[in-house]
Amino acid sequence: MKTSSRTEAGVALRLLGPIRLIGSDRERTVVGGKARAVLAALGLRLNEVVPVELLVEELWDGAPPSTARNTVQVYVSTVRRGLEAVGGPLGLDRAAGGYRLTGRRDQVDWLLFEDLCGLARSADREMAATALRRALRLWEGPPLGNVVDTPLHRRFAPRMDDARLVAERLWAGETTTGTGSAPITPRGRGSEGFVGRRSEMAEVATVLADGGLVTLAGPPGVGKSRLAAEVAAQESEAVIVRLDAVTDPDGIVAAVADACGPMPPWLARRPPAEQVRSVVADARTLLVLDNCEHVAAACADLVRSLLDAGPVRVLATSTSPLGTAAETVYRLAPLPVPGPGVTTAEEALAADAVALFCARARAVRPEFELTDAMAPTIAEICRAVDGLPLSIELASGRISVLTPTELVERLSDQLRVLRALPKQSPERHASLASALTAAAERLSAAERELFAELARFTDSFTLRAAEAVSELPDVLDLLHGVVDASLVTSDVSGSEARFRMLEAVRQYGRTLPAPPDIAERLERYLTDLARDAAAGRHGPDRSRWQFRLDTARPDLHAVLRRAISDERFDLALPLVADLWWWWANVSPRAGLHWYRRVLPAAEAAGVEPGLLLPAQLAAAVIASYAVPSEALGYAERALESARALDDLPAMIRASEQLADIAHELGDLPRARRAGERAWLLAYGTGDRYAIGRCALLLAYNGLAADDPIEARRWANDALDEFAAAGDDSGVAECELVLAELLTGDGRFDEAAALLTRALSTFHDRRNDGQTARAAILSAIVSDRQGAEQRTTVLLGEAFDRHAEVGHAWALAHDLDLLAVARARRSATETAAAVDDLRWAALLVGAARAVRAEAGLAPLPHDLVVQQAVLDASRAALGGPGAEGARRRGESGNFAAAVGWGRTAL
Repeated sequence: MKTSSRTEAGVALRLLGPIRLIGSDRERTVVGGKARAVLAALGLRLNEVVPVELLVEELWDGAPPSTARNTVQVYVSTVRRGLEAVGGPLGLDRAAGGYRLTGRRDQVDWLLFEDLCGLARSADREMAATALRRALRLWEGPPLGNVVDTPLHRRFAPRMDDARLVAERLWAGETTTGTGSAPITPRGRGSEGFVGRRSEMAEVATVLADGGLVTLAGPPGVGKSRLAAEVAAQESEAVIVRLDAVTDPDGIVAAVADACGPMPPWLARRPPAEQVRSVVADARTLLVLDNCEHVAAACADLVRSLLDAGPVRVLATSTSPLGTAAETVYRLAPLPVPGPGVTTAEEALAADAVALFCARARAVRPEFELTDAMAPTIAEICRAVDGLPLSIELASGRISVLTPTELVERLSDQLRVLRALPKQSPERHASLASALTAAAERLSAAERELFAELARFTDSFTLRAAEAVSELPDVLDLLHGVVDASLVTSDVSGSEARFRMLEAVRQYGRTLPAPPDIAERLERYLTDLARDAAAGRHGPDRSRWQFRLDTARPDLHAVLRRAISDERFDLALPLVADLWWWWANVSPRAGLHWYRRVLPAAEAAGVEPGLLLPAQLAAAVIASYAVPSEALGYAERALESARALDDLPAMIRASEQLADIAHELGDLPRARRAGERAWLLAYGTGDRYAIGRCALLLAYNGLAADDPIEARRWANDALDEFAAAGDDSGVAECELVLAELLTGDGRFDEAAALLTRALSTFHDRRNDGQTARAAILSAIVSDRQGAEQRTTVLLGEAFDRHAEVGHAWALAHDLDLLAVARARRSATETAAAVDDLRWAALLVGAARAVRAEAGLAPLPHDLVVQQAVLDASRAALGGPGAEGARRRGESGNFAAAVGWGRTAL
């Protein structure tokens, strides 16, 4: 059995249909219509520099917004992250005045299509037919299909459609040689009331063109029968056999023969199987077997006998594959739903799920009209039902008695709400529950028990998670059966498979009997996962642990909510203590939310210090990213708990945190006192790793205080301790400090050598935070060495990382460095000097705004840097000009500062 795949080997960017990126083992649709349009504009002009002005012109009709250039930069950053996420071969470069997507022409489907059509015009008939077949199979639907409301689409899509028509005409002339069958292009608009699925129709038609059996598989209510009927409507000859009423497998052949209609007298006397073969022989007529799941084996036998007799084309619909050797399984997904940011009716209607809801709502209430005010609620309804067409149709049927807001509120119990009145629907679709019951009844007893257990997950899960919460034998085989039944969907595009149920399917699964201790098993799995991930975060599997935590996020949050509500601090506190490193990399503010909830409640309940201490230490780290003044309180309480327990290592750790946080807040005397106290405690233990950490803190303090002698002494001491302890990451951090000192002395080559080693170590350890810090310092060194392009790339990488996690202290530091870079550039590019210095002053203001919003004070070194930039700006712009630019930067918030920084890059 093979699974349908239309992706041409080597294609990395799809434009002939919905725009998406394709990597070696995963696909990605870039988030946001205008970001996708930027990707398409660059792909259509592969290896050419596309000016920013042209991108603005192709994104906005009429007058673009005043922030258009800045916004284009944000969209380019989104494209860059998409390219990195799929790990494909395409590159994105910044060039003078614009951007350039780099790669080979055969890596962009439109450019490959053009080349294949060119080849077909000059090749012999057999080669031309092969080239045209490949070219036409590249099409997945209307070109640039998910940016239809942009000037870019209006400029390019008609030309692309015309090229396809020319290729189809060429094909019609070439296929007389009998070299193969052309992809079948759906004709016309389809049946009345059919919404969306244009790319799916085209893809199924193309796969069917090769003959054999294609099975549309998917969960109950996903629209398999409607799509099959629509595909059949585009055929010149088709026979549709509805099998839901056929209960006897022995009656399948007779039912198919009956659906084929009256036979000539000579054929009517022949066996039913021969009658069917006569009708569908030579693949002239498409045979559609609808709803095969309850008689799958008999359908498989029929198809096998037809294939043995000669070429046929069969389209089957079933929740599960039929299981024949020549079967192509096409998994049908729910309809696309709009994202949570939808604000207008036009945006919402771009999603097929909303279009279907509105079409069915008008059938119930002819006066129904989607307004901008209503659009977010209708979008929320479609998201709540996961875009499942049956659920959407049943939900829209309630619009005559419920407002959209009331409907959203009731969808927490979808099985009760999503039922049709007797006059509205045939029995098979009388309710979502009945459709799901029919699917679940076809599972084995063990598969049904596993289905009920897996329904206890809040969202997605991995195979490891399923094996951890279930005590059934052979979970892999059982899960395979549930996936084949389309009650669980699988995503195998990454390094580890991820599984998920639609919300309605999950709600149904939770009505089935499950082991009484299933909740405890799930909690045990999550606490073990958090503990093991924390232990493995420094090893080579760091990214895999982060993936598993990302997958478990909804379940982790659900368990934390229950544990805090039930005052089960023995569960909640170890969890938040182990998850700090994950939150630091994903969202420090999200982590801080949980520490704010659990720690005050636990302290008020009188929880003993031994349970509080690890969570207090973790909270101090996370809060230091977002609200350093709050972090100080967590560190102080951690020190109190450590002293109460007479826990010397914890006292050292808490003192280190106090020193680090005081440093970020600009209180260098307090930072030095706390650092020295931590160093003395560590020295008394003889723990060389702890001694190294404390010495490194004092080295940073020396740097911030503009005391290079003190900083160098402590950095060298720390390096010796880390080397003796065998800690490569600690050595690399010391090399960072020493490189910064060498940079201050003008010894750039020596600094660059240290930074190369440090960056390599941080990269190998998957230490994103320190990689960003090393990149910032490398940018300074590259700038001093005259490597401006490398400076911009390194600054951009670090800036994006700090902006993503919301690290205010680091982002303010980045903005100061960007200001220095713009001011230095003004010295060599005199034509743009005034603009560069205006930007430099604005960036200084933005850095001050970020620090003020986070309650941070600038360090002496920061003040020296800022003053030098402002002095240069005043000399060029005059006092009022420089102060006006600085005040503009200070008037914004964190988000505004991020936007200005990306524009300045």
